[in-house]
Amino acid sequence: VHRCPPQTHGVIHKRPATLADLAALVEGAGLDILAEIRERLKTWMNSNKALLDSHILIIVRFPKRRNDGGEVEAVDTWAFFLGDAARTGEHAGDLRIRDLGIRIGLWDMQDNQVGLLLSPDTSKRGEDVSLDVLNVSFELTRLMAARLNGNSTVDDIRIVAIGAGALGSQTVMNLARSGFGTWTIVDHDRLMPHNVARHVLTGHFVGWKKSEAVEFWANSVAGDAELFTALPVDVLSPGKRDEDVATAFRNAEVILDMSTSIAVARKLACEIDSDARRISLFLAPSGHDLVLLAEDKDRAMPLDALEMQYYRAIANNKALAGHFRTTGQRSHYGQSCRDITSTLPQNLVALHAAIGAQAIRNAIADHGATAAIWQADDCGNVKRIGITLTAVIHHRTQSWTVVTDEGLLDKLGMFRKDRLPNETGGVLLGSFDLARKILYIVDALPSPPDSEEWPTLYIRGRKGLRHAVDALEEKTHGMLEYIGEWHSHPPGARTAASCDDLKVFAWLTELMQADGLPAVMMIVGDPGRTSCYVGEIMREENLLP
Repeated sequence: VHRCPPQTHGVIHKRPATLADLAALVEGAGLDILAEIRERLKTWMNSNKALLDSHILIIVRFPKRRNDGGEVEAVDTWAFFLGDAARTGEHAGDLRIRDLGIRIGLWDMQDNQVGLLLSPDTSKRGEDVSLDVLNVSFELTRLMAARLNGNSTVDDIRIVAIGAGALGSQTVMNLARSGFGTWTIVDHDRLMPHNVARHVLTGHFVGWKKSEAVEFWANSVAGDAELFTALPVDVLSPGKRDEDVATAFRNAEVILDMSTSIAVARKLACEIDSDARRISLFLAPSGHDLVLLAEDKDRAMPLDALEMQYYRAIANNKALAGHFRTTGQRSHYGQSCRDITSTLPQNLVALHAAIGAQAIRNAIADHGATAAIWQADDCGNVKRIGITLTAVIHHRTQSWTVVTDEGLLDKLGMFRKDRLPNETGGVLLGSFDLARKILYIVDALPSPPDSEEWPTLYIRGRKGLRHAVDALEEKTHGMLEYIGEWHSHPPGARTAASCDDLKVFAWLTELMQADGLPAVMMIVGDPGRTSCYVGEIMREENLLP
């Protein structure tokens, strides 16, 4: 490889036919290429005579600048294969280093032995050494990958990704090919033969740990950096790798969950010690819908709360009807009764992996929280449905943490306003996390039509209520269920429990204890005055913040 001094203009304006032509072209640019070649050949002859039977390729780099004294802005690279100008046909390129030394006056041959001349014959400049100009292509670098994907710079954001399955592996590779992020891939599963039908990996990797194979594959994209690290462990039970997992989470800026596991999502939201934003990306059971849930940068809207607002959207948005439907059949891939997998077209996985890769980039660039669903139909059309998010409310009771949001309180306030001056009420829907003692209050149903509503009295009816609750549970695939009761108090009244409320709460306690659950009651008053009681009730207000 030879390098010219920086030039303010190009050096090679016509194709050189011989080594002598090339030497003449670069001589004016300050490069004595023949002297450098002679020195290089002399070194090779003294150190490794076996090289003398090799062909030779010359690479010349030409740094270019806009004006004299300016910074180098580009480098032209030319490559030449040296051949024998005296030969034609298939033997034209059969020039070896021992022949080149003779033709540039460095040595001579006697009895098939190389002998250096005492002084090089500089009159021999390679006029009989032909040049074939080669097309120089560069190894893909990370910056080049980013630019080819429409990004002017690379993004070094530190990401821990959980789940290297069908969607996860293809999404990660889409981002790898654009030079985005430095990654730790967490997945303990091995690639099975049936996985290859919908996985970024090929059959050559069957038997590998998915995380290690994706690490290998992703690091092969760009030749200048290895930015992917495998952590082949179960994030729920890391065992001896517990500290490795904890360190990865602490160092991360984003924790990306693509595991399609509620248990993993809840652990990431509630238990992991890390300031990293959590993002969840997963497919609905049919494979036609892609879901993205992304926390805000300050984590004021954590992943578990976003999950609940997503369920509320499923329950109330007609455009999302059938979101949890299952259309594919299930197939056996092994001998065990547990060796079952679902049928899902690869084209849907690839489509959603492409959408997901861009959605992840957009979510990270936006410091706010995001929740969205992309629906793909059988004709290839895709529709994005954004989920309206509202501020999350956390409230600590005696032994439970209540998680709800402003959207639910607004809905309850609207139900109350519509029935004033009478009191009204209905049922609450949500979810219990018994292990962590978290109560998610997510949605509410209005007063049944057979209820008794008076300015100072409310008795909830039951007409149509069972059907409405069952329908909502079905829409959300059982993720939301009946959790308790709500009712309103008149204008100007406090939201402390009345004597009648105490009696209702006692009935609720008896009802819920059968399932090992606490009684839940919300009392809605004037704006900003909503009390919540879980497990026990008191005559004082227990206002939500």
